[in-house]
Amino acid sequence: MKMNKLAAGALALALGLGAVAPAVAAEKKNDPVPSYVLEEYEKAAADLTKARLAAIDAQRKIDAAKEALDKAEAELNEAKKAYEAQFKPYLQYFDAETGEEVALSVIFKKPVEEAAKKLNGSINETVGVDGDIDGVAAGTVTKTTVFNWAKSIKKDGVSDEDLTALVERYVNAIVRYNKDTALKSRLQSIYQRYLTAQYAYDEALVRYNEVVKENQPIVEAYDTKFKRVTKLAKSYGLTVQVYNNGVQIVKPGD
Repeated sequence: MKMNKLAAGALALALGLGAVAPAVAAEKKNDPVPSYVLEEYEKAAADLTKARLAAIDAQRKIDAAKEALDKAEAELNEAKKAYEAQFKPYLQYFDAETGEEVALSVIFKKPVEEAAKKLNGSINETVGVDGDIDGVAAGTVTKTTVFNWAKSIKKDGVSDEDLTALVERYVNAIVRYNKDTALKSRLQSIYQRYLTAQYAYDEALVRYNEVVKENQPIVEAYDTKFKRVTKLAKSYGLTVQVYNNGVQIVKPGD
């Protein structure tokens, strides 16, 4: 009967279910580390080893999910920077008079329209903006072509030097417009990368939270059990040691 009580007390000690039973305390006076205590701690060590392996696997899943989240966040930050660097000048462009947002295509064409307006003030006809834009893009309209045409219809008092400058500005504005239009297509690609990165990050965050919710209790259960058994083992002068292969509870002098 005494041994059953002692074994029960040792088991409770190993599993952290209560204080050291009086019978166990009395036994310790004669034998600091009774054999049955060692047996129970061996069982506790086996249980800890099993819990440790489960905790390692759980932590590995958490770490993998966190790594995926960090990677998604880094890509999102890079994509956002690339997006804002290109779009920032036009993100919130509003007309000063109406307060309405101005379309990107309108912003791109403004320099061409302003240059055409200046050129039209020096000739007797109206320069065709859209037609010349297509012509410059196709390579059929050049500065020489525009200048010869404008010179033939220039207003009185307009010098060739002034006309040259106006034509130069006009054609350069068209060239710039064509580049900006091509840029717009590239910007759409950059923006799509940003959206894709945002979706990927959102998914990674949801996944990470799910993995943590599922696996963190396993890790914490092992930590709690390890601390409890270590503390109680110490009362018998035993040492709990963790190796690659598992957990061992070592007697003094081992």
